[in-house]
Amino acid sequence: MTGPRRNRRGYALMLTMIFVIFFGAVLGIAWRQIASALRVEQFGEIRRQSDRGTVQAAAAAMKVLETRLRWDAVAGSPKLADSDAAALTFKKSVADDQGNVRWYSITMTRTATGGTATANVTTDWTINVACESAEPACAELPNPSP
Repeated sequence: MTGPRRNRRGYALMLTMIFVIFFGAVLGIAWRQIASALRVEQFGEIRRQSDRGTVQAAAAAMKVLETRLRWDAVAGSPKLADSDAAALTFKKSVADDQGNVRWYSITMTRTATGGTATANVTTDWTINVACESAEPACAELPNPSP
């Protein structure tokens, strides 16, 4: 003989609700991770776009230092653009993707270190690039080739 039947209704609905809540929690955690990664990448791209002109101006200045620097045996120091000044300021225009032109002022500073007189003297150069709101009143950056 069989005994009275137990009342087992509603378990399927309860298990379904627990699964939906658990799946929603896991999805929320995953979404936070993805959203955080997207924010970091977006910030990095905005930073790269805003630094693009400054980096191009600094690269042009480095190219000029690599190709136009001449050693002056009389003064015992390197010359750039026929000037033996310790600090030189130039201007450079860089166009962005939309065709807008931005002006940058480039300051190259020379410092000599070590050695005596002209023997074993090393020369260090510092390049500072600043974005200007209008065209600076200084000479254009010379072409890299002499």
